[in-house]
Amino acid sequence: MADRFRIRPATVGDLPAIAMAEPICFSDPWSATALRELFQTGTSTALVASDDPPANRLAGYLFARAIGDEAEILNVAVLPEFRRLGVGRQLIAVALDRLVGQGVRKVFLEVRESNDPARGLYAGLGFRPVGMRPDYYRKPREHALVLAWAPA
Repeated sequence: MADRFRIRPATVGDLPAIAMAEPICFSDPWSATALRELFQTGTSTALVASDDPPANRLAGYLFARAIGDEAEILNVAVLPEFRRLGVGRQLIAVALDRLVGQGVRKVFLEVRESNDPARGLYAGLGFRPVGMRPDYYRKPREHALVLAWAPA
């Protein structure tokens, strides 16, 4: 159940665990340097999900940035042992609430064309396709669907 996970703002202290999770979650992971730059450039929303103490293990994370009244979810990941438990949905819902609280009126993200589980999650949260980025992903090469969400 998703309610057994705690969502909180990410800190620089979370970066080692996030950097270790990147190659587990993605075939073309962000580097530790790129992740650190998210904090240095003032990413508007950085969240981590962890399971309850005493384990307090990293279950997932999300990075988003807002510019004016638009935002982009840059990275959302859930570690394999925590997938299909509502962690991704909870991370995105908290991020959307925070972004709307900052005055955001539209949120974008890219998703691999073949990532049916993520596409289903995003559709269930109200994201709709608005475009495609050919050959956006490198490993393996694949198109990205651009999705958008706006508050009701």
